[in-house]
Amino acid sequence: MAESSIITSQYVRITHTTAGFGERLLARLIDWMLIGIYIFGWFKLSSTFLWNEVVIILLLVIPVLGYTLLFEVFNQGQTPGKKLIKIKVVMKDGSPATLSAYLLRWLIWPVDIMFSGGIGMLSIFFTKNRQRLGDLAAGTLVIKLDNYKQVSVKLEEFSYLKDNYTPAFPEMAELSME
Repeated sequence: MAESSIITSQYVRITHTTAGFGERLLARLIDWMLIGIYIFGWFKLSSTFLWNEVVIILLLVIPVLGYTLLFEVFNQGQTPGKKLIKIKVVMKDGSPATLSAYLLRWLIWPVDIMFSGGIGMLSIFFTKNRQRLGDLAAGTLVIKLDNYKQVSVKLEEFSYLKDNYTPAFPEMAELSME
């Protein structure tokens, strides 16, 4: 199991277990199966209607080409395949991926699948955090969700403090720029 570990600017260590090649491949196969079902259903439906080119582009080409991008953007880094396998795309620091990161991953995906997916596979196998080229460029990781915990602090944890409490650090007066 490969783990990615970073230390934030607040000196908090965040560790993620990155998804391996097998999990990523299985998620992709599930997604391709769903795309295949969509295309099959679309052609079954389209055989009964006459469609013009604009409708074909809007209802078939854009959803199929933008499948990964659209699902990751609107589903917090998960396509249906990733959701079933319990993996997710996040930034290297564990925060949710940005729109530009999703877009960059999506744009570089054709390069990753060149040579029967060889470039993407090699980069997943030989990079420390199991990243394909799109992940390296976007600064993202695909992580397993089984041990992923988002850090959250609830105000109820500090209920013992009074409303007018102000933290005071008298030792600060002794500090210098050195």
